[in-house]
Amino acid sequence: MAVTEYGHRFQVDPLEGQKTGFYLDQRENRRLAAAWMKKQGRALNLFSYTGAFAVYLAAAGASAVTSVETSEKALELAGENLRLNGFSAEQHPLVRADAFEYLRGAGENSGRFDLVVVDPPPLARQSAHVDKASRAYKDINRLALGCIAGGGILLTFTCSGHIGAKLFRQIVFAAAVEANRRVRVLSLLCAGPDHPVSLFHPEGEYLSGLLLQVS
Repeated sequence: MAVTEYGHRFQVDPLEGQKTGFYLDQRENRRLAAAWMKKQGRALNLFSYTGAFAVYLAAAGASAVTSVETSEKALELAGENLRLNGFSAEQHPLVRADAFEYLRGAGENSGRFDLVVVDPPPLARQSAHVDKASRAYKDINRLALGCIAGGGILLTFTCSGHIGAKLFRQIVFAAAVEANRRVRVLSLLCAGPDHPVSLFHPEGEYLSGLLLQVS
């Protein structure tokens, strides 16, 4: 089925896709990413799933958006979503790879990207996984920071309910120290307004993110 979000069209598989087949909770953050995308700048979309961030960034004028995802089926949909919106996978490459391995093997990407999106699946599904997940979040953010041009933008997220916003900020701070990059917090990010959080169910505040400027 096809859906339209802020003028962009997407093919969605609600029966076999992850969650509803489309991450509606990131709608406002996709708009925000597009607002910070430099015209003719280069972007990297990690854990890209079906390419929603890529479509927004391409529409904002990015010269190239590289999307990295392990699922072949998701990448096929990402290619279709690019085409639906008038873009091509030739201009905006789709890479089937593990995001960690892609970044570790991407020494040539140092300082290459003007904007990077890090939006992994939940890495801590249980409280017992928090320590391991924290190390993984630190690693992916450290690696991502290493490939951002000076003055560039990082949008980074956790959708692990057991990793709260405060802990996530601490993790990203540690990543910045290890990467030897200075970062400035431009905005604290969360799910869209159609994802309200009950005071009696704080676990509903599962999506936390940061919009950072990197120097």
